[in-house]
Amino acid sequence: IALALLILNLLHASVLSSAIIVQNYTETFVKSDVFLVILSVSLFIYLPISVFNFLLVLATKRSLLPKFKILLQGLHLALFLIYITISYSGAFKNFSIHIRTWSAFSAWIQVLVYLHDLPETSFYVELFINVFSDLFKFVVIFISALIGFSVSLHTIIPKHENTFKT
Repeated sequence: IALALLILNLLHASVLSSAIIVQNYTETFVKSDVFLVILSVSLFIYLPISVFNFLLVLATKRSLLPKFKILLQGLHLALFLIYITISYSGAFKNFSIHIRTWSAFSAWIQVLVYLHDLPETSFYVELFINVFSDLFKFVVIFISALIGFSVSLHTIIPKHENTFKT
């Protein structure tokens, strides 16, 4: 079941990404027939995924539910439905760019979540998460040190002095 869900999510993310690419390269905010067909295929692929996730939440004991995974699935469902609604209605044209970006990002995060469910790839996903968290910690520390150094250097150098001029 996990492999089938991974394949469906991979198809959904690929088709959704291609719909977004087609929408980006068509004329500004003009509905294209190709875009609407690709978006409909993406919706058709996502329906069994969302039904299965809903049934899984209903059938699982509340204490065993993976809350973060359900949060990500709910967020993607909300973003995807907002994107579908905006795309078919043509409303909120400036807001559509942000929604389609976050919708595509959340679709690919869903693929990563389902890769984590497979025993063959869960080690690599855990490795990626650990490296990413360590990298994030390093960047936060580096940025704070860089900002502190630059602010202190800015206060040391007088405002009107051409110290670095040759």
